[in-house]
Amino acid sequence: METLNFVARGFDGRAQQRPRELAKFVKELLGKNNIEESNLAWRSNSFAISKKVVATGEAPASAEWLRSGDAGVPIRWIIDYRYVNSQSVDPKIPLPRVADSFHKLSAAEYFSTLDLMSGYHQVPLEPRAGDFDDRFPSER
Repeated sequence: METLNFVARGFDGRAQQRPRELAKFVKELLGKNNIEESNLAWRSNSFAISKKVVATGEAPASAEWLRSGDAGVPIRWIIDYRYVNSQSVDPKIPLPRVADSFHKLSAAEYFSTLDLMSGYHQVPLEPRAGDFDDRFPSER
């Protein structure tokens, strides 16, 4: 993957609305070896959104939830990769035809899956991708 010229970016501060929860989330991901510490200049901002409350099946409005500081509302952390993605140049590789892919799969003996709970954390990166592998901010 090639990249355009790097431009340093500051944090937008949204993650600091829930600093303890972010620290807990980062510690959990480090403990699972889903992420690793890095000193790279590439950064993406992260922010929290409220998940649906199981009892009610509804998520509180963002402004209301942020003002309340309610620690009982489950949080989903979002990492905004739009900036890094905008700086990446995708390789020009044509997509395979769907019919050809199904034809190849029909003779397959083994299949592989990704655990959707961990998603992209399971996709191994080549060592050279480390220069562009994005991180999200935390207070560490």
